[in-house]
Amino acid sequence: MGGASARRSDGADIGLGRKALALLVFLSFAPENRARRDKLADLLWPDRTTEQARNCLRQTVSVIRINLRWLGRDIFGGGRDSLSLLPGTVTCDAIRLLSASTAARAPLTPPEGPFLDGFHSGSEVFDEWATALRSRIETALVTDLHQRARSADVEEGLAILDRLMAIDPTREANYQLGMELHAAAHQRDRALRCYEACRQMLATEYGVTPSPETERIRRRILESTGPVQDAARPDPPTAGRSTIRVHPFANLSTDGSLDLFLRGLLEAVVIDLSAVPELDVVQSDGDGGTADSDRVEFALHGSFLSAGDHFQIIMRLIHCPSGRQIAGERLRGDTGRHVDMLDDIALSVALSTRFEVLQHRWGMRDITPADPFPVRLLVMRAHARYYELTQASLTEAIRLAEAALALAPDSLRAQRILSLALTAAMVQGALPRNAANRAQAIHLARTVARAVPEDVFTRCVLAWALGNDGQPTAAVDELQYAIRLNPVYATLHSDLADRYAILGYVNEALTEVEEAIRLSPEDVVSFWRYHTLAVAHFAGGNFPLALENARRVMRDKPGILRGALFRAASAAALGLTDEARQTIAYCLHQWPALTLSNVTPDFMPRYAQDRHHRLFLNMLRLAGLPEG
Repeated sequence: MGGASARRSDGADIGLGRKALALLVFLSFAPENRARRDKLADLLWPDRTTEQARNCLRQTVSVIRINLRWLGRDIFGGGRDSLSLLPGTVTCDAIRLLSASTAARAPLTPPEGPFLDGFHSGSEVFDEWATALRSRIETALVTDLHQRARSADVEEGLAILDRLMAIDPTREANYQLGMELHAAAHQRDRALRCYEACRQMLATEYGVTPSPETERIRRRILESTGPVQDAARPDPPTAGRSTIRVHPFANLSTDGSLDLFLRGLLEAVVIDLSAVPELDVVQSDGDGGTADSDRVEFALHGSFLSAGDHFQIIMRLIHCPSGRQIAGERLRGDTGRHVDMLDDIALSVALSTRFEVLQHRWGMRDITPADPFPVRLLVMRAHARYYELTQASLTEAIRLAEAALALAPDSLRAQRILSLALTAAMVQGALPRNAANRAQAIHLARTVARAVPEDVFTRCVLAWALGNDGQPTAAVDELQYAIRLNPVYATLHSDLADRYAILGYVNEALTEVEEAIRLSPEDVVSFWRYHTLAVAHFAGGNFPLALENARRVMRDKPGILRGALFRAASAAALGLTDEARQTIAYCLHQWPALTLSNVTPDFMPRYAQDRHHRLFLNMLRLAGLPEG
C-alpha cells in the first residue's frame, strides 16, 4: 500500500528491480501463491517473444534468489511449468489489510496510500491487473470503514469519516454518512453543510445533482425537531419474521353502507398478509387506539374515499418503533366495481406490504416510478412468483411481467422484473440460456438503469444478467457501484461474493458473503448466500464446508439446481459416493437434459480459472453426471 518495496523483517530495504517486485506482488496474490511460468512471462514481458519472455523470467528469478541468499533457503518452489512462493516467506501489507477487514471490529491499520501507488512495472498487462486489484482493495476498505463508522460511537465514526474522505472525496456515500453522523451528534448545521459540500462536489465532478437517498437524508434532518440519535446507522438487521398490526379501514365517504365492504376488505387483507412468509399478522380490535405493543414492528392503516364515479383507497405503512411512515399506496377504481375488485385490492396491499417490509429491512427504497393499479399488481405478482425460484413459478413470472408490459410498455418496474425473471429462468433451466434470452435480460435491465441510475435494486438485476451472460467483471463493477450507493443492502454483498467466487477470488468472496449474513441473517434470499459459500469453499479446496453449505441450500430450496450440483461435486471430492450419486440422480430427474458437456455454461456460469473448472467437472463426472 502506498507504493512498492521489498524489505527484510527487520525493516532493511532489499534492492530489487521493478520486474522482480512485480513478480513477488503477483505471486503473493495468486491462488496458493502459484502461477504458470508462461502466464508470468506474458504478464511481465508482453512485448517480447515467448522464448525471450521466458528467459527474462528466469533471469528475474535468479536476481531475486541472489538478493535473498542471506535467508539460507530458496523462497521459490514449483517445477518446469509453474513457479510458486513457499508459504510464510513473503508477506504483503495489502493482503493483511484485506484480511483485517474480515475480522469483526479488528484494528485496521490506516494504509499508507493506494495499492502500488506510483509503481510502474513496465508492462501494461501487469498494470491493468494492478488497477483492477486496486479497485477491489479500495472497495473492501471503504465498505469496512463504512460499517465500522456506523457501528461505532459518533466521535469515532467522524474520525473514520475523515479517512474515508481522504481515500475518495468524490464518493457520494461518504457525504451521506457525514450528514447522518453530524445529525446524530446534534450538529444539524454541520450536517447541512456536508450536504451542500456534496451537492457542489457532484456538480463539479460529474455534472449531476444529489441522489434521491441523499435528498431523503437531508429532508429527514430538516424535518426532525429533536435529536437524531439513530440517524448515523441503519436499523439493525431483523432476523426471521416481523409482526404487523392491520387496523380497520376508515370510511371517509358519506356512504355508511360501505362499512360492510371495508370490513370484508380488512378480512381479505389479513388473509393475504397471513400467507406472506416474512410476516406475522395481528388484526386490530378496532377500539380506535393508536399504540401498538412492543412486539409489533409495523402497522398498516387504510382509508376509503369516494367522489362521483370514482373511489380511492389510501394505505400507509408505519414503522412502529420510530413512528415513521415508510410507505404509502393509492388504489383507484370506479364506484360500483369496488366489490368486484376486493380480491385484487387485498392482494395488491399484501404484496406491496411484503416488499416494503423487505426493503425496509434491507435499508433500501424503490425509486422507479410507480405504475397504475392493474400494472402494479401484475408486477408484484410476478415478483412474488420469482422468489419461489421453480421452473413453473419463473415461467409464470415471465408471463405476468409480459402482461404488465402489454398494458404499459414503458413501465420500468415491469421491464426490471422481466429481466430478473428471464435470468432466473435461464439459471433454473426453464428457458434456454441462449444469446437472445441473455441479451434481452441485459437490455431490459440497462434500459431501467439508464432511466434511474441510482436505483440500487436495478443495478443488482443488471449485475445478475451480466454475470449470467459470462461477464463477471462487468457484473462486479455494477455491484461495487451499487454498494457505494447503499453499503447496507445485504444482497449486493452476497451477489458480489458470488461473482468473486466464480472468478476464483476465494478470500474476497468469503468476506463479502459474511458481510451479507451479518447485515441480514435470515431473509427470503438467504439460501443464495449459502450457495455462494459452497462455490467459494469448493474453489478454495475446503470441501467439507462446501458440502455443508450446499446441503443447506438443498434443504432451504430443493429446486435450486446449482445447490444440488455443488452438493454432488463436494460429496464426490470427499469420497461420499452414495450421496454424490443420489444427488446427481435427483438432478437428472429434475433436469433430464443436464450433462457434463452443457452444465456450463448452459445451466451455470463457468469458473473463470481452468483448474477450478476442471476440478468441478471431474467431481461431477465421479458423481455420475453423464458426458452428453
